[in-house]
Amino acid sequence: MRLIHKAFFLPLLFCMACAGPAHVSKVETNTYPLNNSSPTDSASNRIIKPYKLKHDAIMNEVLNVSEQPMEKGQPEGVLGDFVCDLSLIQARAAYKPVNGKQIDFCFMNNGGLRSTFPKGDIILGKVFELMPFENQFVVVNLDGPSTKKIIEFIAEKGGVPVSGIKMGIRDKQAINPMINNQPFDINKNYTVVTSDYLANGGDNLAFMSDIKDKVTLNLKIRDAIVNYLKDEKKKGSRLIVKKDGRIYNE
Repeated sequence: MRLIHKAFFLPLLFCMACAGPAHVSKVETNTYPLNNSSPTDSASNRIIKPYKLKHDAIMNEVLNVSEQPMEKGQPEGVLGDFVCDLSLIQARAAYKPVNGKQIDFCFMNNGGLRSTFPKGDIILGKVFELMPFENQFVVVNLDGPSTKKIIEFIAEKGGVPVSGIKMGIRDKQAINPMINNQPFDINKNYTVVTSDYLANGGDNLAFMSDIKDKVTLNLKIRDAIVNYLKDEKKKGSRLIVKKDGRIYNE
């Protein structure tokens, strides 16, 4: 007997008539065992097959090739470095700064990266596994004390994916934080790009939800990853990513 946990599927909608407004009262998820004696519906297979073939062709497109596997890590991980570096590049290109103030740094959360990249071919399906959500980039303008809270968040977590920022961590405290190769200055304002999830207060960043100076970019994080992989492939560049000590334990 084998359990099928990944497969092409079509959504099935079940509707019930009701007197009042429709609402979801309960959601259940089940895994059903399949074996060679399981009945097949040839008519359904004939309907599904052309969609599955098209789906597989799209999801199996090779976007680029990685010279090494990419995984999450703490205080720093290759995958987090890669995603945040490309996010900073793509977000800066999409952002129209006010008064010429460009984005200073990027930070994400490890929980938002839902998979890994293998060594070898990176197909579109792998990007969807890594970033299955519809999260978009949000640019947030911060004063010094608010920026300090993000630095403290990074230290408290033991390190999160970042780009444009470097710091040590000792006993969950930030040591020598640097932004754009300059020491953090609590009297300065900084511009950060992150996911809409974090910008709206997710992962216990409640103070972020109160900040009004935000710009939502018309760019999904998943699309930014795809764009970057394709752009690098056009240049003939394979993916070579190495940790550089941007977040380190002291």
